[in-house]
Amino acid sequence: MLTNKKIRQVIARSCAVILMVGEILSADLMIAYADENDNASDHIIVSLGDSYSSGEGIEPFYAQDLPLAEKVKAPDWLAHRSQNAWGGMLTLEDDGETIEMAKSRWHSNEKNTVDSLAGGQSEKTRWYFNAVSGAVTDNIRGTTEGQKEKHPAGSQEKQYKKGVISAFSPALYEGIEYLAPQLDIFDALGSQKADYVTLTIGGNDADFTGIVTQMVLTTSYLTPNAIRYKLNKTWEKFYKPSGIKDNLKDTYKRISEKAGKQAHIIVAGYPKLFYEKKSDHYLSPIIDRDEVVKVNSSVRRFNDEISKIVEDCQKEDLNIEYVSVEEGFDGHEAYSDDSYINSIKPIANKEDLNDLAPVSAYSMHPNLKGAQVYANCVQKAINNWEKKKSQSEQASTSVDSDSAYEQYVAASKNTTKSGSWSEKMNMEANMLVSQDRVKAKTKVRMNIESDVMDYAEDDLSQLKVKGKAKMEAAKQTYTWNVDYHDGVAYYQFIEPDHKSYSMQIDPNIYNFEVVSPDTILKEEVSDGKLRFLLDGDKVTEVGLAAIQQMDGVDKLKCDDIEMIVRLSDDGKIDQVEMNFDASIKYMGYNAEVTYNLTYAFIL
Repeated sequence: MLTNKKIRQVIARSCAVILMVGEILSADLMIAYADENDNASDHIIVSLGDSYSSGEGIEPFYAQDLPLAEKVKAPDWLAHRSQNAWGGMLTLEDDGETIEMAKSRWHSNEKNTVDSLAGGQSEKTRWYFNAVSGAVTDNIRGTTEGQKEKHPAGSQEKQYKKGVISAFSPALYEGIEYLAPQLDIFDALGSQKADYVTLTIGGNDADFTGIVTQMVLTTSYLTPNAIRYKLNKTWEKFYKPSGIKDNLKDTYKRISEKAGKQAHIIVAGYPKLFYEKKSDHYLSPIIDRDEVVKVNSSVRRFNDEISKIVEDCQKEDLNIEYVSVEEGFDGHEAYSDDSYINSIKPIANKEDLNDLAPVSAYSMHPNLKGAQVYANCVQKAINNWEKKKSQSEQASTSVDSDSAYEQYVAASKNTTKSGSWSEKMNMEANMLVSQDRVKAKTKVRMNIESDVMDYAEDDLSQLKVKGKAKMEAAKQTYTWNVDYHDGVAYYQFIEPDHKSYSMQIDPNIYNFEVVSPDTILKEEVSDGKLRFLLDGDKVTEVGLAAIQQMDGVDKLKCDDIEMIVRLSDDGKIDQVEMNFDASIKYMGYNAEVTYNLTYAFIL
């Protein structure tokens, strides 16, 4: 039941959230927007997926040269991450320099934080390589299906048996290791944001490896319908509820949620596996041409379905793209005269995880030439997207001195350079609080007067804020004082009850460049006013960082924000007005709010 007390609780949290966001947007407590911090120009690519992304079959693998006792415990080797994987061949431009990802690889450590630069080329442009040979959608999604106790959902089991002298002798090293769910990499990135996420996934869900293995271990003469039966079973699994198709879509959505909307997800398809024309390289009767046609046809169909799923995700506003590689491999399939795909290898390779494997994992995976095809296709997509971003940035903001953004930057610096000032904030909010089918409307009015001291754009650790506030809502008046210093806000409530409350707020939370060319949808200068329309989704990202410090607050969403900046005659910010709609969830209650805020600065 929605009581006045519960409404007030929701109101209090809603106002606390919006005050945080508002302070970030206002000219107090903010950095100089024209300055870039160390991470502002970072370019990040994250490579996820299965063996086609890990570079299975393309030696050398990372950690391959370690002593055997160490190698069997090394995630890079267990994952068969190749030093020549196509993700490492991708490039990004950084200050006019072309950076190859393999030369700028970064690791995350056991504590799930960014650890070190492995490649050594660039501190800013970074590549995180998390693909694992044999991965299925579950290993990316982090779901619980098939997982062992004591291991996180989505962990991937890797069995190894190395140092076998003969089929009748024990292995020198034998055991099972578990690799972390692939999406964990985004937790390790922290505040860093990925520009691109690349992946191939789904082939193992469809069990194409098992199909190829069966083609090797049996003949069509003895089991003429075995491959057809296995393929039919695959398509049954694909279309059934919560089957492969649904899992693929869920995978893309989960990647988007973890990586953020700014990340452009590139889903690469698979090549046809076998050369269909007559060739001297066929191992007939082990490989039957009719089976080859059936398998290739299923791969093409699989790619078509992946493409459709990506299109559906685009309609749901996911920043995602499908890239086909079929044309690049055409005529260069396995068993062609110039093959880009490894042929079937009926015995284990030296670097296979299992010395007694009946078929090497290298089989039917792109070789170095094939990896280059993948890189070329995905690089084209990246280049096109970078061009679009550049055109969008040029269209959204101009760099001439008369632009609204440039004037705003100059005024912000001029306003905050003294390090001390006073300000007044007035807020009116129309709020709708609901739970289930019960709804309640209320109006909130708030006034805050505060003094800002010891502000320094390059070091916010000494920042201090003192102020007093009054709020009227749900026929109740609230007054309190706030004292912020050393990263902690101390609240002393005066009415209706005398009580104290404190909340730790990292001062660096105010270092987000919210008003930047990246957030501006529209801008104009008119009548001494600077008018902006800010991207609500990008502001929400900042708000989320803020509300993570508040218990019970969840799902902040802001619509696009109208912001009007009035300048004084001496080129400082006189007043900032903001109008927008937002919603949050607090302890199971939903609040939809229309906000009108005004900040006035007294210098």
